[in-house]
Amino acid sequence: MGALEEDIQREAVAIFNDFEQFTTGTRYISLLHRSKDGGHNKEYHRRGGFFITHSPEEYLDALVRLLTLQTVASKPYRLYASVNPRSIEKGEKQFKMDMLEADFASKENKDFFYSRLQSRWASSLMKPGSRTQSLFMFDLDNPEGLADPVAPLLIWLSKRADKVQIIKQYKTPNGYHVITTPFNPEGLDVPNCEVKKDGLLLLKG
Repeated sequence: MGALEEDIQREAVAIFNDFEQFTTGTRYISLLHRSKDGGHNKEYHRRGGFFITHSPEEYLDALVRLLTLQTVASKPYRLYASVNPRSIEKGEKQFKMDMLEADFASKENKDFFYSRLQSRWASSLMKPGSRTQSLFMFDLDNPEGLADPVAPLLIWLSKRADKVQIIKQYKTPNGYHVITTPFNPEGLDVPNCEVKKDGLLLLKG
């Protein structure tokens, strides 16, 4: 058991170091069972555990805890985190609006809301209006098995008049994620590519 804990700790530190620029501020980090992998169609049921962190130290601790859960889980959970930090004040406003809506909903929906307050808070905090930054994510699939699937995107970006800064790129099980500064995605002409304006970082598949 001690050796396993040491392995998890090392893995958590490695992930933390790789994504350190995304660990400050208020962050959401969670295990998710994707609907593509047989998970429930509602995100609440797909969560295998989550944390809201407010510092790099809390982020690292959450990594250790979630990697431990992932190790013993019977479902194929993936470890995700918010690419954009969140605002407590904006999240609080959104939560109060969601709570007011629940108060005037059916008894079933109202009971569901108040019986899962921690999860509802996370949902309110993760709505786009609660973010404090607006980094975009290119989600690139690579069904053709190209040697460099990012090249078409880099060519497309180089032809733009505005300057889109690449913050980070990393490999995923099916392709790549490329994190950039925000831009107008109209006219995107890159095959097998989706732009997510408030995506989730894939920390571990």
